[in-house]
Amino acid sequence: MSKDATTAKLAPTARSSAELQPVLAAGQQELAAAKTLPDVLPVIHLAAAVASAAERAAKLAGVRGAAPDVARAANEIVREAAVLRIEAQARAGELLREMAERGERERRGGDRAKSHDATLPALGVTKSESSRWQRLAGVPADVRQAYAEEARGNDAEVTIAGLLRVAAAASEAEERRARPGYPTAEEVRARSREIYRDVLHATDLPRYDAWMVAGALDGRERRQLDAAVEKLGAWLSELRKALSSYDSIREGK
Repeated sequence: MSKDATTAKLAPTARSSAELQPVLAAGQQELAAAKTLPDVLPVIHLAAAVASAAERAAKLAGVRGAAPDVARAANEIVREAAVLRIEAQARAGELLREMAERGERERRGGDRAKSHDATLPALGVTKSESSRWQRLAGVPADVRQAYAEEARGNDAEVTIAGLLRVAAAASEAEERRARPGYPTAEEVRARSREIYRDVLHATDLPRYDAWMVAGALDGRERRQLDAAVEKLGAWLSELRKALSSYDSIREGK
């Protein structure tokens, strides 16, 4: 069933949260029983249609000044429909991956990449949908479930972007546990920002007379500072090379 057909079928009859709830429950059951891509695609369209109908119900409740519970119930349907849609898309991604592994998305004797692109429309899937769904399939089920539970607890919306952010954070934490002693990408970025600020602050040093500074130190301190300045000079030289390698720096952008 196409997205338009699903929406047209749903919209005339389901206009309130009470009417949308059984439609959503039916979609959840369909997904649980789905075995093939054609089984899953209608659930994706259904979830989108339920979310749209619930959003209209929430807006209408606000316009009519309905009780807060009415709008809250509609927003809960929107959230659960988003959860269902993500789960259905993840399942579709799994099926697409399995089909590719079995060679069911290839034409015999044809180029692998070209046949892949050519057969996606025949499956009713765009190239961007295939990529997005397989990316969602790569998010562990427990991470998706935890994200949904947190959204419910905080009365927050559920989005693909939000899930992927949570998944990236979970993956980075797992990588950190697997590689103790190695900084994460976020830690590297944070430390680089600190160094950036330190270097900018160091531009105040030329205000101080270098001969005065050297004369105020004892022999050991002068030797230590000389070694430090030598190392710092070499590092600053490399930093300038790194900075100049970016066209945006040279162009002043």
